[in-house]
Amino acid sequence: MLTLCGTLSIASIPITWRVDSSVFNHYNDAFLGTGSCTGQFGKENTDTDLDWGAVPDIDHVNPQVQKDLSEWMNWLKTKIGFGGWRFNLILGYAPRFTKIYMDNNKPDLAVEEFFLKLNNKPDGKLDYDQYKNDLVHWVQRVVTTFDFTTKGILGTVVGDTRFYLLKDSKGNPPGMIGLLPQNAVTFIDNHDTYSQQQWPFPTNPNDKATQGYAYIITNSGIPSVVQTHGLPIIPSSYRFSAVRVSGESF
Repeated sequence: MLTLCGTLSIASIPITWRVDSSVFNHYNDAFLGTGSCTGQFGKENTDTDLDWGAVPDIDHVNPQVQKDLSEWMNWLKTKIGFGGWRFNLILGYAPRFTKIYMDNNKPDLAVEEFFLKLNNKPDGKLDYDQYKNDLVHWVQRVVTTFDFTTKGILGTVVGDTRFYLLKDSKGNPPGMIGLLPQNAVTFIDNHDTYSQQQWPFPTNPNDKATQGYAYIITNSGIPSVVQTHGLPIIPSSYRFSAVRVSGESF
């Protein structure tokens, strides 16, 4: 139905870990079976990237896993009508596997969630260089990713009135948009931060969110809007490339 209305529907793709239907991180041998990585829970190949920890990561090295997941995503695309993917918390497998799934089903849009909070340097300043470099590494230029670096810096900028942070040492935007803007989905809040109150954007006074949107809409990257902030509809006469978000599903 959304496709008929000219709207691209994005499906959440949670292929980092396996979970039991009864208890969040309780597993038995029958459930683990084929497709779980070695470590605290799993049985097969070792993790190919960061270990999620609380649950067994899916073994993306396994050819059967790659085949099954590719077929499932193609079913979502061809039978259900989804046009793109939101790869959920992709810490548990290497970037090369995302490329495999992208090649196998070719969505119109795909965005990854690589969610790590910004740390401070010994001098108290935000250490955003490593995080934005990690984001660039993960996208492999074949997928977009949420620019958590820009989100974190921008929240500090408007929250503490520290506008000098909007330039890095080379005079570029300090987030991922300063390195690879065509693959960076900018945002000030989304499902991972707003609804769960993890790292929410400053909202007091209320114009803080408006300041944040003014920055991401007028800068490079692919801006996204979370409707929970209650922003007015952007006039159609204002043209920009944007991912329009309904509710908090993104």
